[in-house]
Amino acid sequence: MQGNIGCLGARGDATAGTWGSSSSWTKQSVSFTTGSTGAVTVCLHGWCAQGTVYGDDKSVTS
Repeated sequence: MQGNIGCLGARGDATAGTWGSSSSWTKQSVSFTTGSTGAVTVCLHGWCAQGTVYGDDKSVTS
């Protein structure tokens, strides 16, 4: 992740999140456990009016 205040999270059949801010590329990770459906959306978003947040090289491992 790179940019102003941003959140990397999971929602749906799991809920988790972590906030970060960095002027250079920084590795962010968040752990979560799914429920019975296993349907999860992984998301990266910025905080209201705090500038742009970038993300790349996303992966999900079990």
